[in-house]
Amino acid sequence: MITEFILNQTIRKVFGDIPFSTPFELSNPKSKALSLNIRVPFCRAQCSYCLFRNYPWYEKLGKSYLNSVKKELESYSNLLSDVKIESVYFSGGTPSVMPEGVAEIVEHVRQLFHFDGDISVEANPIDLNDKALKVLADAGVKKISIGVQSLNDGILKAIGREHDSETAITALKKVKEFDFDYINIDLMFSLPEQEIKDLIHDLEIAVKLEVQGISTYPLILLPGTKIFERVESGSMKLPAEKTEQKMYETIIDYLTNSGYEMRALWSLATKPRNYFGPFEFEEYIGIGPNAWSLINDFLYLNTASLKEYIKSLNEGKLPIKMGTIFSSEKSMKLWFMRKLYNIRVNKAQFYDRFKTSIDHELRRIIVPLRLLGIIETKNEYIELTRKGLFYASTATKKLSKQLLMKFYEPQ
Repeated sequence: MITEFILNQTIRKVFGDIPFSTPFELSNPKSKALSLNIRVPFCRAQCSYCLFRNYPWYEKLGKSYLNSVKKELESYSNLLSDVKIESVYFSGGTPSVMPEGVAEIVEHVRQLFHFDGDISVEANPIDLNDKALKVLADAGVKKISIGVQSLNDGILKAIGREHDSETAITALKKVKEFDFDYINIDLMFSLPEQEIKDLIHDLEIAVKLEVQGISTYPLILLPGTKIFERVESGSMKLPAEKTEQKMYETIIDYLTNSGYEMRALWSLATKPRNYFGPFEFEEYIGIGPNAWSLINDFLYLNTASLKEYIKSLNEGKLPIKMGTIFSSEKSMKLWFMRKLYNIRVNKAQFYDRFKTSIDHELRRIIVPLRLLGIIETKNEYIELTRKGLFYASTATKKLSKQLLMKFYEPQ
């Protein structure tokens, strides 16, 4: 199909020739407002669709990880002068397996950076008892994202989740008893044996529970995962691409009709500007194994190995495995694609960032996408059209798969 072909060519122009190698020296960020994405590499079990290297939580290993995170944070506080951390996002793995550890890290961030901003935590429904929620709330966590994935017990079992639908619903009700100002849930679509009626059932419950945000991610089928092996052997069947498109359109229609607005390709919210994910700032620092950072046009990745991560920091070195410096042209293209994931691109923000016109600098990307009806210009914004949403979702899914496979480190 010509539209998909041209969109794929556009993605290749932006991402296809990024050479990753041994990283370069860090320099101070261009902006003074950064976010921290702290990756917790522990899980109760490995989900059958997940390729991340995760580890079972136990106290001794957890203590070594916490000490190393503190050392990495201290390194950045020394290397990057006069910066303000505006948000802290704990991503997984599963941060909620160690609520006391989350609180310990938050306190360290406060001491190092005089931090008083937003704190968001990803969580597993199984972990969300009164004790854990009180620890998180007392630590200042105000935003929580819960990995529900599905409310169909058969589908949950197929994707290797330990919780059932009753556990997830109980956890969501329990979270609402605490003083969190933003509750997000993760759901997935295009899952094994999933039908549109299953998805609508999940959305109905989420809306009735009045959660402020609902993120809906398509399954990314990755070689090396259990689901991939089962699909390849024919023992498990995924929805067809047309069904996936119908699912995506159903999500948008159902949630927008229920009072939610799109804040990103795969995320809708009742108050979309009240929530920040880990990568939505111009620049961000990734802390922990397999964490990404973007500082001053330098994109780099920490080692995925927890053992190597701890060893590097014990030796006084940052645990960076690889990185790349973007040229001015590449930086503009990446900035545009990142913002487009969030539905709209602000032309004035582009000018403030690069001191040039987006229509002139990126015309070879913008003009074909506009002619195909994927984007449109509204006053000072460039936005994805309704037609463009699913094409952008499919392209993002393919790109995510490429990046995950490129930087995957076997167990």
